[in-house]
Amino acid sequence: MMNIICATDNNYVQHCGVMLTSLFENNKGEEIVIYVFTAGLSAANLRSLRAIVEERYFSKLICCQISPEKVRDCPVRDGDHLSIAAYYRLMAPEILPVEATKALYLDCDIIVNSSLRDLWAIDLSNFALGAVDEMGCHLDDVFDRLGYDRQYGYFNSGVLLFNCTYWRDNNLVEKCFDFIQNHNDRIKFHDQDVLNAILHANCLHISCKWNMEEAFFWDKVVSANLHNSDLLKAVRNPSVLHYTWKPKPWEPACFHPMKHLYYRYLGMTQWKSYNPGSDLIKEAIHLLKTLLENLRLYKRIYYK
Repeated sequence: MMNIICATDNNYVQHCGVMLTSLFENNKGEEIVIYVFTAGLSAANLRSLRAIVEERYFSKLICCQISPEKVRDCPVRDGDHLSIAAYYRLMAPEILPVEATKALYLDCDIIVNSSLRDLWAIDLSNFALGAVDEMGCHLDDVFDRLGYDRQYGYFNSGVLLFNCTYWRDNNLVEKCFDFIQNHNDRIKFHDQDVLNAILHANCLHISCKWNMEEAFFWDKVVSANLHNSDLLKAVRNPSVLHYTWKPKPWEPACFHPMKHLYYRYLGMTQWKSYNPGSDLIKEAIHLLKTLLENLRLYKRIYYK
């Protein structure tokens, strides 16, 4: 049985629904339990998610209410594109039932594009987490700021395979929140910075196909990783697609090369008539940039 965690609020419920739809469409026949972490989802929006999970795909959804008191010290600053819900994942091993020894956290700005069976089967016996390295897409100051050696890399927290037993045995939830309280000024990228600061030496770095960030499609990233056959294959056919940058597919002027996958699964939901509107000037600029970027990318991965 797969324990899948997501965190959402009323502003992101549509995207959560799309992510869950893509998950179930590509994992038919799997026994899946969905844990939704939220501090205030309306009854109507919770019904919408239940309609997807329970009525359409005959699976189980458990809504876990997070007390605002739990995250009161977590920094979210003006201009941040994430909400306080980003920190909910830090409490996952504490919130899930003790019989849940493993769990998979998925951000809501994700499309699951394949079976997750191989991801779920990864052995985490000696690790706290499985996650995908950002491969040079992080800020240059991250290692000095968080206080560890760059040899450990820096992983993205949008897809996290939790070893819940390891977390409980080592009091890692408490350690994460101690770091937040004592080093609040070091945190720029929310939960992701906290997890890297605490678990950089206890994270198993897994294939990038399980968390294909937008930056992995950039020509400069592909150019720097032409030796990485794993990345080149994943650019063509990602198993998990993560829309990490703005504009997102549901916003005007987004020209992500795989934006269409969001709308494929959106069309299977109650939000299928959603229209992001348009911003002609921004769209023209982004379209030109994207066409040039995609042309370079195409040449890199098919004519290297």
